[in-house]
Amino acid sequence: MEFFENVVLQYLSTKGLFLSPQFSIEAEGGSEWSRPDFVGLDFLNKQVNIVEVTTAYDVNGLIQRINDRDHQWISKLREQLTKKKVIDGSWGFVVRVFL
Repeated sequence: MEFFENVVLQYLSTKGLFLSPQFSIEAEGGSEWSRPDFVGLDFLNKQVNIVEVTTAYDVNGLIQRINDRDHQWISKLREQLTKKKVIDGSWGFVVRVFL
């Protein structure tokens, strides 16, 4: 884990999130679709946090993924976590980016 990812991990954990680094979001059939830097569960607010951390100069690829967040992360992650009974339909999703 990179230094800055570690800093973000520490910061978010102090906010009460349960964090899974490099969480594998599965595609249909079980293959890996995407791997955000962290997926965080906020049990108090029933919110799934998709977290990306970058020190890159060119963030155009990241901006494209954020703009397409439902297809890129949310729809598949919602299905995966609901199927495994981690969350239910009342949970919301948020994308957090640390530059």
